[in-house]
Amino acid sequence: MNSGSSIEQDTIVVATDLSAAANMASEQAARLAQRLAARIVLLHISTGTGGNSVEAELLFQQAQRLRDSLRLEVEVEVRHGEAADEIVDYLTACSAHLVVVGEHAKGWLADIFVGSTALRVLHEANSPTLLARRPLTEDRLKILIANDFSDNSLRAARNAYSLFPSSEFTLLHAYPQRKFGIMRLDGEPEQKIADSQNALLATIAEKEEAFRHKLELPADAKVFWNVTGENPVMAILEHIKKTSPDVLVMGKHSGNVVEERLLGSVPQKLLYNAKCNILLVP
Repeated sequence: MNSGSSIEQDTIVVATDLSAAANMASEQAARLAQRLAARIVLLHISTGTGGNSVEAELLFQQAQRLRDSLRLEVEVEVRHGEAADEIVDYLTACSAHLVVVGEHAKGWLADIFVGSTALRVLHEANSPTLLARRPLTEDRLKILIANDFSDNSLRAARNAYSLFPSSEFTLLHAYPQRKFGIMRLDGEPEQKIADSQNALLATIAEKEEAFRHKLELPADAKVFWNVTGENPVMAILEHIKKTSPDVLVMGKHSGNVVEERLLGSVPQKLLYNAKCNILLVP
């Protein structure tokens, strides 16, 4: 891959509320930072009006453990206020290249991924975000990339390879077949329907070849290409159920905030339903 297409892994920010899930995310971020020669920032947003010495002490203790055990550069940042505002402001100011968060946390961190705060962070923060649902203990992982051949998917795939270069990658493209069902209901001949399906598959093959060329992965990268005629959300969830990937990688939805609130984007639906780690790339 061209050096210009990968992320410079300088700073990994861990948004933590000091829960067990957030602590697991911190450990996972530390392992990534060690492999990528990055520094760690433990970012905590306090919703109270005053300082909390207990929270601060816990953060500094965790930072010291990571420094001692993994020889990392670890910083602590405590801010006060509304979670989404403070997270976006900090990520913008420090030019973070990756954010790591845990799941099933209490308070503000839970709201980031269940509600309007999530949409604000995704739309306003220009940083890839890893939702850590379970530990990643091996270098060679199974990575599933949701691929619609868009620039978003291209950035997502490049980010995935930058973060997990020794892994196995599956790029899954799903195309809905509703059009062909409508053709049958309209009484179109089966041969016409088959010709339409074949034309679509030929177009997909052309897009895949162009995507491979743009992606420019090394020859020794272990990459599999999968095309299925199914609703994208259902296809991804079924693939996860069958293959148990370690990380699902998605590009950010290109719709506006109002559209996602009313209809729900593919990434937002998968954040709720895909029971694996998720890397979401803007």
